[in-house]
Amino acid sequence: STEAKIISNISQNSNTELLIMVAHRLKATAKSDQIILFNEGKIEDIGSYEELKNRNATFKNMINS
Repeated sequence: STEAKIISNISQNSNTELLIMVAHRLKATAKSDQIILFNEGKIEDIGSYEELKNRNATFKNMINS
């Protein structure tokens, strides 16, 4: 898919120290060092994909939907 190609290209060719990506699809965030989870316009949690998956109910619901 186009999304997969873009993510692959960014991760392989980026020499940037900071990349901010806005994503609605969780697949796009799986390899991120840190995810900032917003809920109703406010920061609800910050962590890696695995950290959020294990501790945050909103994130778990997003994965399961």
